[in-house]
Amino acid sequence: MKLSIKSILVLIFSVIITSCSSDDGGDEMVTPTPQETFGNWSPDFTNQTSNFTQTRTGSQGTEQTRTINVTSSSNTTSSTEEILEEDINEDGDLFEDIEVITITYTGSENLGNHQIISHEVLVDNDMELKVGNDTWSLSNGHIMDYGNDFVCSGEERYHNLDLVLYSEGKSPDTDGYTSGDGVEISLFLYPSESEIVPGNYMNYLEFWNSNSTILNSTFDSYNELIEFLGDLDDESEEGFEQKFCEISETSFLSYVEWGEYENNGNTTSDGDELDISNSNLSIEISDSNVYTIKFEGCFTKTNLPLSFYYKGYLGYYDKTYTESGNGDKSSSKPKNTNLFFNK
Repeated sequence: MKLSIKSILVLIFSVIITSCSSDDGGDEMVTPTPQETFGNWSPDFTNQTSNFTQTRTGSQGTEQTRTINVTSSSNTTSSTEEILEEDINEDGDLFEDIEVITITYTGSENLGNHQIISHEVLVDNDMELKVGNDTWSLSNGHIMDYGNDFVCSGEERYHNLDLVLYSEGKSPDTDGYTSGDGVEISLFLYPSESEIVPGNYMNYLEFWNSNSTILNSTFDSYNELIEFLGDLDDESEEGFEQKFCEISETSFLSYVEWGEYENNGNTTSDGDELDISNSNLSIEISDSNVYTIKFEGCFTKTNLPLSFYYKGYLGYYDKTYTESGNGDKSSSKPKNTNLFFNK
């Protein structure tokens, strides 16, 4: 059978079109598989104090885990309930000495840190006098200013101030002498200035022995020192006054006495002179003249430990007077509280 030229051309054209259609099908795009994404790690690092595991899940269900290493460091500082403005031991006051413990926990993987702060009561201060197993609340106090004991090169030295604290039931008269039922403790101070200064006060034995190169003597106990001073004659006393002028002024405590009194003034307890050989006295004064006074480390004649804590205001009584003719201040003490002859 013979094909016409027209038929041959149609056949060739059909083959070409079929071939082109087949080639176009090979150029179609293949859709890629989507990339998996992950959310945040969980749990967050907020309060963990030891190593823990975090997990996260991907958009296609893949779960990942990692270990977080937690390290810690501790810092300890001292404070008070008053500074913290918090009654840590819930006893109704803000007197306690507090240790503040801050522990900082740091997480690996740049997770930062968090802190846990705790408090520990170092000293439970109550405004009271403690003698052995007995305690008395202290309610008030005042200062008795007796002026200067002697003059060094024209300069008045060693101002004598008595710090008197007492319980409810006792009260001072117009001259500062107390009466009534209750307990009282008196501290005879020699501050480095003409008024009570804040800081730690040496006890008399510590003060004396620390200046032994000038005073030419040391003592093993406060009672030995007092006995030695009591045996000095007038000439020796004058010599010691000159030696004291060579000593740089240091605040010190020379003598302490206490007692529990009835309204008639009789002592009803063992209270009397105290052994202050190992005593510690510290005084703080706020900007508003509130005194914080701590005393510990001394003993009564019957070897009972005595300590007290006081926080509050103090009254003031000027016990100095002007002698006619010279205008010098002199002591008008009713007790023998001379620097060298304490009792």
